[in-house]
Amino acid sequence: MDNKATVLIIGAGGSVPFGFPTGQELKWAICDGLAGVENVSASHTHFAQALLKEGFLVEKLVQLRDRLKMAGWSSVDEFLAEHSDLQMVGKAAIAAVLIPCENRGQLFDPRDSNGNRIDNWYQLLFKNVFAPFQYIPQKKVSIFTYN
Repeated sequence: MDNKATVLIIGAGGSVPFGFPTGQELKWAICDGLAGVENVSASHTHFAQALLKEGFLVEKLVQLRDRLKMAGWSSVDEFLAEHSDLQMVGKAAIAAVLIPCENRGQLFDPRDSNGNRIDNWYQLLFKNVFAPFQYIPQKKVSIFTYN
């Protein structure tokens, strides 16, 4: 058995094959989901309704949308690191986008939007790093991820 330490660096796009948005897609999902939130007579998106129901003020949602839209960052996390006044609403917005993407079946049998099976790098990782199974406790593996 190889006793070397292994460090894996998994980029932010590592979760895309499993149905999650890229950083750029997350940014625009938040901005688009908050479109028209300040218009009381408008029928808000399900996304905006969920944040309003959680008690976030319309003013904060508008600030998040407008400042995020104009920000140079493609990552919402980077944006929130620089805008501490929007961290609570920003984290809630991230959760509101990501939670509906969670699909346990997609993790073990990922498929594209047409239902075709796609490569599953988690299985490849397990096969190449963690197998054979009886040696998992002795493996020296660290995982650094942006996901």
